[in-house]
Amino acid sequence: MADKETQKTEPKPASGFKPKQLKAIEHENELVAARYSPCGKFLFAGSYDAKIYRWDLADGTKTSFAKHHGWLQGLVFHPDGKRMFTGDSWGGICCWDYAAKSPEPMWTRTDAHTRWMHGLAISPDGTLLATCGADKVVRLWSTLDGSPKGETTAQGFDLLSLCFHPNGKSLVVGDLKGVATDWDVATLKPSRQLDAKILFLRPLSSGVPEINDVGGVRCITFDSTGKFLVCSGSQPTSSGFFQGKPTIVVLDWQTGERKHLLQWEGVTPDDGITMDVSWHTNGYLLATSSGQPGKGAFYCWKPEEKQPFHLDKAITHSRSVSLDPSGQTAAVLQIKPPPGGVNNLNGRGKDKSDDTYCGLMSVITLWDIRRT
Repeated sequence: MADKETQKTEPKPASGFKPKQLKAIEHENELVAARYSPCGKFLFAGSYDAKIYRWDLADGTKTSFAKHHGWLQGLVFHPDGKRMFTGDSWGGICCWDYAAKSPEPMWTRTDAHTRWMHGLAISPDGTLLATCGADKVVRLWSTLDGSPKGETTAQGFDLLSLCFHPNGKSLVVGDLKGVATDWDVATLKPSRQLDAKILFLRPLSSGVPEINDVGGVRCITFDSTGKFLVCSGSQPTSSGFFQGKPTIVVLDWQTGERKHLLQWEGVTPDDGITMDVSWHTNGYLLATSSGQPGKGAFYCWKPEEKQPFHLDKAITHSRSVSLDPSGQTAAVLQIKPPPGGVNNLNGRGKDKSDDTYCGLMSVITLWDIRRT
């Protein structure tokens, strides 16, 4: 019989943790992502109607920011805690005083990208904005006035996500093929590529490759220390009618080696895509996923453990998760049909004779995530 020091035991999920719902905020249209402001007083969300919405968490007042022309694709805050930067699918960027009573942009650009813009990130020192998109180029912009500060050579594949390392020297960009490229910010030259290729697939149909490339690094982020890089998305199983397993890849930043692959037990291709991930300073991940109609989850995971210590599959079609500055509350955005609406989540009628488009609504739930 093995002694106590050599005996191995399976890791167990953390105990004493069950998020408590504090409130729900409903919105009549489909939102893309929700984020807390650095001051903790507001909640912001970008929309498919080209607007940004601000909720005052004290009195519930909703204010719209209108200057974009495409779907909102990015929303980040300056380290000074006063400015917000937003980007849309048409390549537009706006800088805002996010707390202004009647918000108007401090500056705008309409030409950041020639094809669909996917990502927006801000450098740790607050001097640079980085953007990427379907034109396969990364561009840098001054946060002061939006002037261009450089761009990379065109890459071979669509660029989907990006983030700065906490040291400010590296910019990591995730692409359609499941590769995270480490770019030197000073020279805008690639220094290495990190493997998250489990997030990509070109499926075979009757032994022949299908025409669709699916998957990619949909979300990318560092922990606060810069020790670990997280690439998330889906492990695809089909393309024409997309299916895949929500997947999170945790990489060691120094070595580039994969440390953890996070898929919960019993996950199926219907469960879809990990849409968003946030690192908590206590060393665990909060994530959201969305899949086939009625599928999706809000979950929390210590990367060194085999299973999430919290998994709520009732929070279906979850788009984003954001932590308030105190780390005590999480805002989770999900989409759903409006009351009495259809449940197929594409807005069409229940039968072919019904051409009514009912659209979708959004719900942002706030959760107390303090550990007990």
